[in-house]
Amino acid sequence: MHYIEPNASDKEVSGNIDGRIYVEIIRCHSNCLITKSCLIKPPAAEAITLCPYVIFLDKDKLQQEPLWQTQPILCNGIKIKLFAKFVSSN
Repeated sequence: MHYIEPNASDKEVSGNIDGRIYVEIIRCHSNCLITKSCLIKPPAAEAITLCPYVIFLDKDKLQQEPLWQTQPILCNGIKIKLFAKFVSSN
């Protein structure tokens, strides 16, 4: 698997977004989580894996994820409430 680490400005933006989402999770008493260390491998993809900069997951539905308990890999998008990957124009 190959992915590109976010640069410093991407980490700053993603940290800001994570913080704002976390405040809403607490305010709404939502059973969701934000994680910084997971990979997304679509079921049909053999060699493609995505590393999100921001990801917001439904905790209840993570039980249905086959790899989650042993590896931070998501194969089924139903658990994902928000996913962000930043693209630079440079």
